[in-house]
Amino acid sequence: MMKTVIDILENTVKRVPNNIFLMEKNSQITYSEFWRLTQKKASFLKDRSQMYRPVALLMDKSIELVSWMMACAYCGACYCVLDTRQSEERLSKMLEQLQPSCLIVKQGYEKLVSSFEYLLEEDILLSTEEVELKTHCYSNAPLYINFTSGSTGQPKGVAVSHRSVLDFIPTFCKTFQFQEDDVFANQAPLDFDVSVKDLYSAMYLGASVILIPREFFSNPTDLMDLLVEKEATVLVWAVSALCFVSIMNGLSYRLPDRIHSILFSGEVMPVKHLRKWMKFLPQVRYVNLYGPTEITCNCTYEIIDQKGDLDHISIGKAFDNEWVFLLDENDQLVKEPNRIGEICVSGDCLALGYWNLPEKTATSFPLNPFVKEVEIRMYRTGDQAYYDETGKLFFQGRKDFQIKHLGHRIELGEIEIVMQEHLACERACVLYDAKRSKIEAHFEGTLTKEEMADFLKKKLPSYMIPNHIHFWPHLPMTKNGKIDRQALKGDFV
Repeated sequence: MMKTVIDILENTVKRVPNNIFLMEKNSQITYSEFWRLTQKKASFLKDRSQMYRPVALLMDKSIELVSWMMACAYCGACYCVLDTRQSEERLSKMLEQLQPSCLIVKQGYEKLVSSFEYLLEEDILLSTEEVELKTHCYSNAPLYINFTSGSTGQPKGVAVSHRSVLDFIPTFCKTFQFQEDDVFANQAPLDFDVSVKDLYSAMYLGASVILIPREFFSNPTDLMDLLVEKEATVLVWAVSALCFVSIMNGLSYRLPDRIHSILFSGEVMPVKHLRKWMKFLPQVRYVNLYGPTEITCNCTYEIIDQKGDLDHISIGKAFDNEWVFLLDENDQLVKEPNRIGEICVSGDCLALGYWNLPEKTATSFPLNPFVKEVEIRMYRTGDQAYYDETGKLFFQGRKDFQIKHLGHRIELGEIEIVMQEHLACERACVLYDAKRSKIEAHFEGTLTKEEMADFLKKKLPSYMIPNHIHFWPHLPMTKNGKIDRQALKGDFV
């Protein structure tokens, strides 16, 4: 019986040691080679990390980074991959919340974490001898921490256990009948939970993963060449990545015709882009996935009927071992069709909670009141949905100001807080135009729109930068003294 992801890796190494695990554009590594590399890194880490404490990794997507991630697991630690595009200020907030036992940095990114102690990856000397470590952590120990946007301006680290990954991945692979000869084309950054499906599905099966460089998603010819040359068969991509390919006419340039499955998530898929993919690759199975970071990977799925109503795509039904239900405003179960409720989830799929934020964890992960025999937690997603007459779920948007944009979950309030950190900004309000997938920022103050844009670029990751910034001499106010969001929507959305 598998208790940790290390069991997955070691089972696969014994079964198919010479299968290719990871591929980059000009390099690759087999499962046995990866295992030996990971063992050496774990041997280095074992005296520099602590059980169940995070090790922070500030480096770009690579075979080396994946090996460090697994080395953390071997040591009984958990890993937290940090995005190298983040600002120094945001990284500082993350590291202060993490309190990592060790921080490993790729050369060139030292300035981003200059106020913290770190180890430069290039200075680390690995043993030349063969080593073999055994992990002693338990299944409910944290495996990784991924950060999401926080409404208070403080990012939240979502901690996910080995058990949750082990609960999801076999079901995920079985549901879509993925096989050992599949090649997963990894689009997502490794600090984003979409990548968990690529890496651990392949590891479970003995399949392969293409680690696609970030810059390929601004060059469709390079991207399509890579997918064809590496013989990709499965895409588990953010909606925004699929839209990029269709907008840039990548499918007209070269067709990756070995692909048999395209699974997307992160936000609502624009129908015109979905139709374009279906036109070029009609033989492919298209799947709409749903699930926030707090639920390991995904909790529902819908295999799309290409001849069905593409204007209203369901988020489908729950994966096995997960209980997905709707609650009304009185916290009562919604069972009848066409009545909106909040999506709630229970099961082993749930994250452990928010790292070092116990009060926030208790609020977001309360006990499930519908299970009396044992204490089982649930997660309140803040997303709204309804059932149709067949029992399928249809997404109806957020309860609050939290959005999905470019595949990332964003609290609009966090952008407002950062805007108001500028001394010349008096008030700020950020709205989301869901129809056009645009973040609209409004402010009043004594700075220009260009100055505000430059300020935000230094403070926020690229996916949180507003698409449009509007200056107001005076923002419209309600009679209660609050910014009139409806008036702003009427003018600009």
